[in-house]
Amino acid sequence: MNKDVDIIGPYPPPFGGVSIHISRIIPLMRENGLNPIVYNQYNYENEDLKIFATRKSIKWWLTYFFKNKSPVVHFHQFSILHFPYLLLLSRLSSNKIILSIHNEKILTYPRALRLAILNTLKLSRLSCIIIVSKRLCSTMNDHKIKNVTWLPAYVPPPKTQSTPLPNEYGIKVAYNAAQLSDINAIETYGADLLLRLARDNPSIGFYIFIGEPSSKLFFEDYISQYNIKNCMVFYGKPLVEYLASANIFLRLNRKDAYGISIDEALDLGVIAIASDVCTRAKGCILYKNNDYDDLSSVFYNTINKPSEDIQISREPSKYHLQLIEIYKNLLS
Repeated sequence: MNKDVDIIGPYPPPFGGVSIHISRIIPLMRENGLNPIVYNQYNYENEDLKIFATRKSIKWWLTYFFKNKSPVVHFHQFSILHFPYLLLLSRLSSNKIILSIHNEKILTYPRALRLAILNTLKLSRLSCIIIVSKRLCSTMNDHKIKNVTWLPAYVPPPKTQSTPLPNEYGIKVAYNAAQLSDINAIETYGADLLLRLARDNPSIGFYIFIGEPSSKLFFEDYISQYNIKNCMVFYGKPLVEYLASANIFLRLNRKDAYGISIDEALDLGVIAIASDVCTRAKGCILYKNNDYDDLSSVFYNTINKPSEDIQISREPSKYHLQLIEIYKNLLS
């Protein structure tokens, strides 16, 4: 039996939630006898590892439509054009197609566009639609779209040696964002809230991890407005390599679908504070979304509470095992 699986989406660099997810699920697939072939929307290639760059080329997408594909094809959606593309592909090919949607953007579109996308998915013959947002999953179920499942895109980090954060402060706070290259990203990832918190707590170290290095030009100019000295910014560095040496991890997104970096923090025994904008991992400490006063209060209470009094409620994650089973069931 052919156990090839085409995976279409991002692969690091840059480091973002989806690209990290794909890079981590690949070795697990191989351990389970599967043969993943990655078509990376960015530029990294490695033929020995079967990673090929598409660079978001329209020509590649047109060619792939007629290409001899693997029995299972897994799309990680990053463009609105994927929906009509998948409708045609699912109707004209015999491949079993999985679609993963990693955000709630569909819910923010104008009503006519939102309904058009939902109806397109309803007409598509997709073997599985993986949704990381419970709100979007509920919307699709209400719309009677078939084969929808809620499954966060979390794969536990491999056990590797941790790199310590610079030890200049007694309390170290970590924060990450895929990119902070414009004001919309600043607002989405709550970076302005982070910088206010840093300004109000000058004796605490704040370590900012930004996946996309091209964010540096904009963000360096933006952060200079706050005139703070207790922030250190890392561009293009994987947060997980440093996270274990942090005392607290912050997820301040105003818009979010789940937040797998929270799982990473909790798995490493790090206290996690996050906005209540969506479903969060069990054990995370929540504050009211977009409410700086509540964030500041929760943060102050957390750093002043003995660490032994903060019980991190954590059960081993099984999301990645569920995804492996989805692949196996479609191939069997």
